[in-house]
Amino acid sequence: MAEGKITENLPVLPREVEQVISRLEAAGFEAYAVGGCVRDALLLREPEDWDITTSALPEQVKELFGRTVDTGIAHGTVTVLIQGKGFEVTTYRIDGEYRDGRHPDQVEFTRNLEEDLKRRDFTINAMAYNPSRGLADLFGGRADLKSGVIRCVGAAEERFSEDALRILRAVRFAGQLGFEIEEKTFEAMKKLAPSLRRISQERIQTELTKLLLSDHPERLLTAAEAGITAVVLPELDACLGLPQRNPYHCMDVGRHSVETARQVEKNKVLRWTALLHDIGKPLTHVESNGWDSYPGHAETGAALAEKILRRLKFDHDTVKGVTKLTRYHAYHFRQTRACVRKVMSLVGKEMFPRLLEVMRADTMAKSRRAKEEYLPAIVQLESLYREVLEKGECFCLPMLSVKGADLIEAGVSPGPELGEMLSAMLDWVLRRPEENDKKILISHFQQRVRTEIFREEDARETARMIRRVLLEVNTADYPEDEMRRLAEWYTEENVCWLAEEGCLYLAREGGRILGCGAAVPEGGACVLRAIFVLPEAQKKGTGRLLLQALETDPLALEAGECRLHASLTARGFYEKMDYEHSGGDPELKDGCYEMKKKLAP
Repeated sequence: MAEGKITENLPVLPREVEQVISRLEAAGFEAYAVGGCVRDALLLREPEDWDITTSALPEQVKELFGRTVDTGIAHGTVTVLIQGKGFEVTTYRIDGEYRDGRHPDQVEFTRNLEEDLKRRDFTINAMAYNPSRGLADLFGGRADLKSGVIRCVGAAEERFSEDALRILRAVRFAGQLGFEIEEKTFEAMKKLAPSLRRISQERIQTELTKLLLSDHPERLLTAAEAGITAVVLPELDACLGLPQRNPYHCMDVGRHSVETARQVEKNKVLRWTALLHDIGKPLTHVESNGWDSYPGHAETGAALAEKILRRLKFDHDTVKGVTKLTRYHAYHFRQTRACVRKVMSLVGKEMFPRLLEVMRADTMAKSRRAKEEYLPAIVQLESLYREVLEKGECFCLPMLSVKGADLIEAGVSPGPELGEMLSAMLDWVLRRPEENDKKILISHFQQRVRTEIFREEDARETARMIRRVLLEVNTADYPEDEMRRLAEWYTEENVCWLAEEGCLYLAREGGRILGCGAAVPEGGACVLRAIFVLPEAQKKGTGRLLLQALETDPLALEAGECRLHASLTARGFYEKMDYEHSGGDPELKDGCYEMKKKLAP
């Protein structure tokens, strides 16, 4: 059981609080600091607010103080303003029936402090303090603070029936204070957890966020044990117990997510991202040969995270930030500035360090093998990010040397085409920052047939083009059934995967895709893959144009050499482009020729 470190001395009240209490006492009324502020002061924490309870009626409080606000006068609360600060002063009261499970239908004012304190939720929140009268601790709150216990005042079921939100608040306080929940209190929580359905989503969101931002967000597992998350966050329950049988994980999806939240820094967007980053895994789980995988879980999870956050009534910026970080938390990074620039273009300059922080926390919640492999890579990405900023390399449209007006002047009509060309130019410069020059870019993109960087929206047409080449051209040299099987592999999803593995270039004429080719890093080498050109575009310079783009890509230049597997159909073309057979003499291996080309330094 946890133990709270509390002061043996009595709290020291702020001067303004003492002024309020003194004025009420001078007028013949009782007055005490009460509730959470007394609890925090005893724990040597700085209270966020100081609340005061008094035997004076609301109208009497208003008569005593010049500046007041009727913040909750129906329930006996008046806010007293002193030097610009507000202090809530509430009359001793007895609460009536709670028919809505949240607020009393009516309240009865009393002059008895004990009656007021016994209506409160937990013993640690049911203490009052007056400098001259001392600490009023009628329900053992100080002892529970010292023992580190969350315990209801009186009958737990009665307290939770009055206000169902107290069920979630119990876990939240356990998270903030590092306390345990007393057994009878916990049993009542489990019994009455379904009543949380009566609570507004805004209030649920507030409590969950406070719990996530606490020192012990892992208390979410306590909430799950009590049946709370089944009501307020059922998507998390779907993750608990879902296995992750692979060398990079050592926990189920739910516990991994909670541990990731514990590892990440205390920030609302980061903690919610950490909790929800794998929320798409139950919907994408695939088990094969005893191993678990979750293809597409980040994209699926981003959509589900947005749905959850909107249900909980989060603000737009939080929804946007969490959704974006969830979508890209599993991005297939390569240790290059080009890759860093690409991701910066997707998430933004300010969000990129947050993405790395989520990735770091995600890794810390994985196996030793994952830590050994991924943590050094994240450090390297941080270094590359700083290099991009220091060099002033382009990663967004405002940094592009070409503006819309430049394209209009060059003859491009205003409208969608102009925006698409600017986006294509940005993608080009993300790979080739040295070409962020107005003349170079406009000249390149004014060519009738030009190379561009593949974008996700090109996937369908690219896959269709590849399948057509395989079935109309390559069947001249290979069995048709083999080409059909290969064509079936080139789905939109696999084309996007190929682009993520390295860089996929397109040859385009107007809006039409004529060909494609990918540069992929493999063991320090640059391997060219998936080079296809439509039949009607062959022998017209399209293949040459694609090879020129691939051979000048940063991956190829860094490797100093390009390697490829030439088909029977394409062998002659590559020989004309100065590619040599790797073994010296032509030799077929699995139906292809291994070829290579040294690049000029």
